[in-house]
Amino acid sequence: MTEAPPPDEAGLRASIRARSVGASTNRELDAVRKRLRRSEELYRAAAHGRVEAFFLYEAVRNGDGRIVDFIHIDVNDVGLADVSYTREQVIGASIQKLFPWVHAMGLFDRYVEVVETGVPFEGEISFEGLDLRVSWARIRAVAVGDGVAINALDVTQRKEAERALRASEEWHRRIVETADEGIWVLDSELTTTFANARTAELLRCEADELVGAPVAAVLTDEPSRVRLTALAARGWNPTSHVELKLSRSDGTTMLARLSASPILADDGTLEGGLVLVSDISEQKRLQEQLTHQSTHDPLTDLPNRNLIFDRLAMALARAQRSGHPVAVLFADLDHFKVLNDSLGHDKGDLALMTIAQRLEGSLRPADTVGRFGGDEYVIISEDLRGERDARRLAERLLEAVAGPIPSAGDWDPNMCMGVAISEPGDTPGVLISHADAAMFRAKEHGPGRYELFHPALRDKAAARFDTETELRRALKRDELNVLFQPQVSIDSGGLVGAEALVRWQHPDRGLVAPVEFLPVAEATGLIVDLGEQVLARACEEAARWQQLSRRPVSVSVNLSARQLAEPRIVDRAASILLATGLPPELLCLEITESVVMADVALSLTALNALRALGLQLSIDDFGTGYSSLANLKQTVVDELKIDRTFVDGLGNDPQDTAIAEATIALAHVLGLRATAEGVESEDQLEELRRLGCDRAQGYLFAEPLTGQVFETDWLRRPH
Repeated sequence: MTEAPPPDEAGLRASIRARSVGASTNRELDAVRKRLRRSEELYRAAAHGRVEAFFLYEAVRNGDGRIVDFIHIDVNDVGLADVSYTREQVIGASIQKLFPWVHAMGLFDRYVEVVETGVPFEGEISFEGLDLRVSWARIRAVAVGDGVAINALDVTQRKEAERALRASEEWHRRIVETADEGIWVLDSELTTTFANARTAELLRCEADELVGAPVAAVLTDEPSRVRLTALAARGWNPTSHVELKLSRSDGTTMLARLSASPILADDGTLEGGLVLVSDISEQKRLQEQLTHQSTHDPLTDLPNRNLIFDRLAMALARAQRSGHPVAVLFADLDHFKVLNDSLGHDKGDLALMTIAQRLEGSLRPADTVGRFGGDEYVIISEDLRGERDARRLAERLLEAVAGPIPSAGDWDPNMCMGVAISEPGDTPGVLISHADAAMFRAKEHGPGRYELFHPALRDKAAARFDTETELRRALKRDELNVLFQPQVSIDSGGLVGAEALVRWQHPDRGLVAPVEFLPVAEATGLIVDLGEQVLARACEEAARWQQLSRRPVSVSVNLSARQLAEPRIVDRAASILLATGLPPELLCLEITESVVMADVALSLTALNALRALGLQLSIDDFGTGYSSLANLKQTVVDELKIDRTFVDGLGNDPQDTAIAEATIALAHVLGLRATAEGVESEDQLEELRRLGCDRAQGYLFAEPLTGQVFETDWLRRPH
């Protein structure tokens, strides 16, 4: 066996060296490949893991080297979702064919400019109206080799939010600028930071004149500044309201009501207040006017009965503290009716106004003179030293009133006065009743006199006081009863209605006659509550009658002078009708002729308002109040009731018969119903039938009955 020759050492070394170089080259190539794969992986992770869309385009150039198109090289999943294409549809596709709108939107030229200049482009582009998932995107284009990489972030929601915010701001701006109230924003230093057009209009200036100015510049007085400062100190509490005066640029002032809300910073600290400003100047003027009208006599502008009682109550409270008595003078004109009858009510009104002026001119500023009603006046004088001062005051007033009144046909008036001096514990009602009693005593001695209330009159006044006290208790304890006297049709004899009459069954004194307690109720104002109770019970009963009777049966309720003068009488009547369900046409309110004549203007206003509710009105005791036909014509009534004094002599007394006949004829001429009260005999009824009277009531038919007896005897049996 032949041995192999030993290897050539040099060749071996070269062979080893060649193999070593080849191995090194392969290792470097593998390393490059690894880095390339790693780079591609990083690129893919960066491009395809982004939340925004990514597109990579390669430029397509023509023979002149000008870019004429872009080819899609790559796109991530977000981009595919945005354009609603598959990867196969996108990769290698022309941008102009896939997205033909890139030219119209100017994007193609933008991409070309990025590639040519190397300067990136960034901007927010609207894609509204295109068939894309996004409406708005923030685009960033960067040159990559001979192409461009596009990152597109969907900002549709932010754009829509911004658009909604702008719309909301515009909407609120319009509300603020067209608001009927002033909108005023003040900072913590009470400096204006914003004022809408209405605020500027209210202050008669330009809105920019207010911005930056301290609010104190438009506050007229110190109380207004204090109120606004206090509002700010309360943290612009939304439940707080202040009324203050604001100074306008033209020098005038306005009354304003301010309501506020706090303005808070993000950290909750108070930055200022948003203030709503309302002009209440006219509202305040009307309120003051209405308040004045409700407390003052419309003819003389003197305090009316309500205000007299209020002022007397305050005067007695002051007297209790000071120890100085109060004097009340109750004055009544002598023979005023003669003036009205002879010269008419216009002259009578002029006389009443002149006398009011004469009384006012004779008093101290602290004293009060008011019109109590009709031709009656009440004077309140404080801080008297006793009876002597009261007498001097009465003499001075009697002297001041006397003297011809040219505007009233040179009528020379006189009045009688009753003077009462307060004692501890006296109430306004007691003191006025004392003065009233003394006035009647003065009239017994002739015209132009005054009488001081003295112990001889105290018993009578005490009885009235006891009656008042017990009557108040009776109203609270529901001791007053309402009885019903049937009213019948004279032609058919059938039941047509009933008059509600109040009776007081006293637990100790027994039955108290109406003549004993109704005047006291009228003088003290208790008649208002009493009348409402009677009206409510009468309407409740009458509402039940409609269910028991096949024919409508009305109920009549008397209305006193004090009730008629009450501002709330219309609202109370409406509330009672609504609560009881009684049809308004089945309620008739009776007002005596003297009540209407006491204050014709006020009476007509109140009666018209009541009539508008749909109820009926009746003039009670017609023929006893000396009313004129002119006033009767203005009174919107449905019925005249002939007083019982004229019914008594029917058939026997020619004068009573003539008066009844004339009253019935007058009622029919005016289209009214004639009702006779106090009918007690068949002869009277027959005479009324002959005269054409429509209705009658009286003991001939029935005495006043309880509601239960009335239902049993009259509603449940035919008539």
